[in-house]
Amino acid sequence: MMKISKLLKVGAFALLAASLCFVSCKKEEDEENAISGDNISMTHDGTSGNYYRAFSTTSTKHYSATAKITINNADTVKNSDNSANCALGYVFGLQEVEVKAGTELKKKDGSTYTVTTAGLKTEAGATPKFYTFGLVGIRYNKSGTAQRYVSWCENVPSSVFNYNNETAFYTTLYAGSTAVSDIGYERQIIPTSGFWDDFSATLTDAKALSVTVKSIANNDGSYTIQFLDAAGTTSIASEQTVPAFVTELTEQTQLKLGRYTTVYNGETASGVIKLEDVSGAAVVFEEE
Repeated sequence: MMKISKLLKVGAFALLAASLCFVSCKKEEDEENAISGDNISMTHDGTSGNYYRAFSTTSTKHYSATAKITINNADTVKNSDNSANCALGYVFGLQEVEVKAGTELKKKDGSTYTVTTAGLKTEAGATPKFYTFGLVGIRYNKSGTAQRYVSWCENVPSSVFNYNNETAFYTTLYAGSTAVSDIGYERQIIPTSGFWDDFSATLTDAKALSVTVKSIANNDGSYTIQFLDAAGTTSIASEQTVPAFVTELTEQTQLKLGRYTTVYNGETASGVIKLEDVSGAAVVFEEE
């Protein structure tokens, strides 16, 4: 992370250096640079798997925040096999999970796998990172409906991000030559069945879907998720709670947050995800 380690004699130069520090962002899993500051812009190449998933997070930790999400080309779908062109979203409560021999990882079905001394690798032999986080996704279905979901995801391998064919946040990894299937666990808060929940959000004349999402960290370790209009003043869907028994947090905890996108095969994502704290001030992103 960039730091200013000494006083600068020229005041103007000091101010400029400080401002540069505060406008950059930290990349986690985004090899195509689909997320650049507030802006989301990427075209899936159509050949490298069915999905491109990416997120970018704050370097510092926060309790609660607001995400103002806009999909610019919400109703443009090129590939007839896809229901939408992309999903844009908001990551909250993110932690990187330390994985070593003896660590228990949750699998797709809720069972656990205990890591052996061999560790876990991808099929290509790389050592993945593992993340636990909450996620709110927004998209516009080509049938004419705005949709949302809220999930809490545990020990998700980094190999489900960037170009891949995984339908959700789990994948097969390898302990030596032994394949270990379905590592990674997603608990859907909404919908409780299926993948997307319909809600009433209006497309503007510019064909842009705009939704404001608030995540509020509660004293008991749970989160409250609110869905508001583009201005952030009017509720457009039911409030949701991610319970403390799901997050496994016992108190209000500062954790990382960030921006997220999924781009479907052959589609183009274009939009904005602007993060603010709950009082309206811009959330600081820094680069390591």
